Amino acid sequence: MATYGDEHSIELDYPGLKRKFGDLLLGHYTIDNKSGNGIRELRHAIAAHAAQLPQMGSLLSVPWLTARNEILARPEPQIGYDLFQSTCERHGLTIQETETLASLLHDLGHIIHYAEDEGLRDVVVLQPEWLTKAIGYVLEDRPTRLARGVLLHERLKEIWPSEGSGPVYPARYHPYFLRLMEKFDVSYRLADEEASLVAQLVPFERPELRWDRRPMMPGFRSLTLVCRLAEPAPGIIAWLTVRHHRFSIGQHWRHGVFLVHWAYASEGLLELLDDRQLTVTVRAPSPEYFLGVLRDSIEELIQRRWQGLSYDLFVPCPAVTRDKLPCRGLFLVQSLLMCRERSKLTMDCPVCTEPQDVAALRRQVADSANPKAARPLLTLGGVDPATVLSRWLLPAGGSSQ
Repeated sequence: MATYGDEHSIELDYPGLKRKFGDLLLGHYTIDNKSGNGIRELRHAIAAHAAQLPQMGSLLSVPWLTARNEILARPEPQIGYDLFQSTCERHGLTIQETETLASLLHDLGHIIHYAEDEGLRDVVVLQPEWLTKAIGYVLEDRPTRLARGVLLHERLKEIWPSEGSGPVYPARYHPYFLRLMEKFDVSYRLADEEASLVAQLVPFERPELRWDRRPMMPGFRSLTLVCRLAEPAPGIIAWLTVRHHRFSIGQHWRHGVFLVHWAYASEGLLELLDDRQLTVTVRAPSPEYFLGVLRDSIEELIQRRWQGLSYDLFVPCPAVTRDKLPCRGLFLVQSLLMCRERSKLTMDCPVCTEPQDVAALRRQVADSANPKAARPLLTLGGVDPATVLSRWLLPAGGSSQ
């Protein structure tokens, strides 16, 4: 939509935008708020597309309507699900009909209710803005930012006041807010602490990683995967940091996170080199497994959070230049799959032009997210792999999370 249409000659490369964003775009309109030109057409277009959404135009029975109207007319920002259910029962709705009505109102944005989540199902939010403001207060909290993203739970009463002129948040709902932030990968609880890490508030500075100043551990191999996004995906590192917190050793920053999978003696680095290129590097005796876990997580997250966002996966060229530096060439994973289908054994690197073994390149991105597909790591020199890795990673007197 282009505004100030009466004052400017609008030139919009809509065909180019359509090629770039595809089905995310439904039309283009020029309007002017002062004269009202174009607003009527825009409203009609929005209404026409909205009418095609699921459940739009579905008829509701009188008991459903009266129950809905009574619930939405309540003044409080939230109620317990037991009150929602008892209201529906007074209007003759069965338990199944009540659940269906709650799901319908949630889908339409009238309420917020997560019936499938045990920690959230008992609360029905009648004013969604009340909830979004609560999460916003956390993301804008200066003390949490200064604490490198660590949100102390003892400060929740300061962030979510129970009285005052603005929105109020009784302490009994604080666990609900924390669980909601965890559900949507905004934060996670820190082990043995009354605190959470808000990944969007961690520092920008990249910490010195253990593998930055030491050679790779004997017996380890390194695999790298590059994900190039068609458009930036704001917050992707923060979400990945929270999603993989069970592998955290406390080394995270705004554009990356360093992880350790102790059971498989694997180190992993997720790093956003620019706003459209995400690299994943894993070092381990059998790096395929952890790389597969991280790859699956990235692809699932993109498909769920940024529907319609296209991306390509690449494998780095394994060649080394005359200066003993790694070649900067990349092989498109999709091209490697096509080579396999056509029984093509080698593929020339686009940078060094050296032919590379297709099967060897494909093994770097083989789907090995199943632990059985990874090479068993029973011992490393007769010692448990996690023990060896912990001694290699941690400084004297250190401990893992």
